[in-house]
Amino acid sequence: THSDKNDDDDDGLPTETPSGTLHEAPSLPLRDRIAIVEYACHPRRVYDLVSPLCSRLTTQFGQVEGTVRALQELGHASNDVDDAAISKRRKLRQTMDDLAANVQDELLL
Repeated sequence: THSDKNDDDDDGLPTETPSGTLHEAPSLPLRDRIAIVEYACHPRRVYDLVSPLCSRLTTQFGQVEGTVRALQELGHASNDVDDAAISKRRKLRQTMDDLAANVQDELLL
C-alpha cells in the first residue's frame, strides 16, 4: 500500500528534503575514507572529469599566448603613438583581461 507520508517510498529512496546538517553526521573510519578516495580518484574515473577542463584551459592559454604575441609585435612595430596603435593596444589588453577572467573561472569550477 502507498502511504501519503513523506518518509520513504517503497523503492527505498528518501523523499524528505535534506536537513543541511552534514557537520553532525558521524564520520567514517579512516580506512573506509581512504578506500572511497582510492576508488573515486582512480585515473579511469578522474580522466572523464579532468580531460574537458584541460582541453578548455589549453585552448584559453593558446589564446593568451596569441594575444601576448600580438602585443609584442605591436610594441616592436610602432614606436609612434598614433590613435590606431593606442586603440589596438587597448583592445588587446581588454582581450587579455577577458581571457584571464575565463581562465580564472575554469580553475574555480
